[in-house]
Amino acid sequence: MAGAALNEGGGDGARLGRRWKSLRHPDHALESWGTLAVTPYRRTEPKMAQSIATYIALPGTTAEAMQHWHEVFGGELKIQRYRDVPSEGMPFEPDPDAVAHATLVTSAGTIAGGDAMDDGTDYPVRGSAYSMLVTTETAEEARDYIKRLRDGGGDVGMPFEKAPWGDWYGQVFDRFGVMWAFSCAEE
Repeated sequence: MAGAALNEGGGDGARLGRRWKSLRHPDHALESWGTLAVTPYRRTEPKMAQSIATYIALPGTTAEAMQHWHEVFGGELKIQRYRDVPSEGMPFEPDPDAVAHATLVTSAGTIAGGDAMDDGTDYPVRGSAYSMLVTTETAEEARDYIKRLRDGGGDVGMPFEKAPWGDWYGQVFDRFGVMWAFSCAEE
């Protein structure tokens, strides 16, 4: 009898047998229920994102901007153009030289982007509330990044100096109109 087999030997089998008997329908014999499959209940947590990256679409200057940021921040740069990807099924006819997707992976994070498609929508970069925030360990490191962005054609939006809250803070707009905010808690 299946119920007896479950209860033999004690341990988990005995517990499963008792649990099974308490769950079975009173009008049916244990044998009529067939093979017992036990799946332990596990509480599942929501899956976490593997990573979160800033994505920026620039008006045809993504490759140049990514190369510039690579020179400033280092890291690993990958640029994929539309000529390198299958265009079958795309809802638009992209310029083959336009950037379909680019990533710059640094020790601090990832910047991703692509060239904006000219669909008549204007997405301003400079003059918007968006910025890239870079937190450095030292004020000197922040100054070095700011200098590199300025040397590449950028201009200071807010001088890098002690802020009222006690940290160092400043902003620079690069030549692509992207605002880079720098923050450092160093005394």
